[in-house]
Amino acid sequence: MRIRIFFGFLLTILMILITIKFINYLPLIIREDTMRQYHDIEEVRKRLNIKEIHIPVYFPQDLMWPPSEIYAQGRPYPAIIMVFKNSKKERIDLIVSQGRAEGFDYEGKLKIKMVRDRIRYSFKGRDIMLITGSCDDQDICTKASWTEGGDRITIIARLDPPMLIKIAESMIR
Repeated sequence: MRIRIFFGFLLTILMILITIKFINYLPLIIREDTMRQYHDIEEVRKRLNIKEIHIPVYFPQDLMWPPSEIYAQGRPYPAIIMVFKNSKKERIDLIVSQGRAEGFDYEGKLKIKMVRDRIRYSFKGRDIMLITGSCDDQDICTKASWTEGGDRITIIARLDPPMLIKIAESMIR
């Protein structure tokens, strides 16, 4: 008798957990244009109808292509975040983000903890803000942000400034 009550209780708890999980997943089913993970860039273009995705043409040798993680949304404004890992160290070394919102700036899993310099830098007719400093693990981190055709683009990487500028320049058409 006690075993039946115990299993009935466990079954009830399990049903409640499944219901909560389903309710939590429901908005993603209903609204496909909210921030979520995608498998590749073409899927983002097709599902969210984002025509202009700024992708670096130049990559340092240690970075893996394609992106290890891609997140995107269509609402409240179009945005895409691409995460690239180091092929040797299996850690995140580059994040490229773009969003059609003033001040859109995503750092996520790679943040500059201690800022050393902030420099306005001009190239190819764009004015970028270049920030250098160190990450969590005291590695050098560099961040560049600029506006390109209505999109706010931010690149943050465990790279020195000249290497990051090469990546940024490769994104400008």
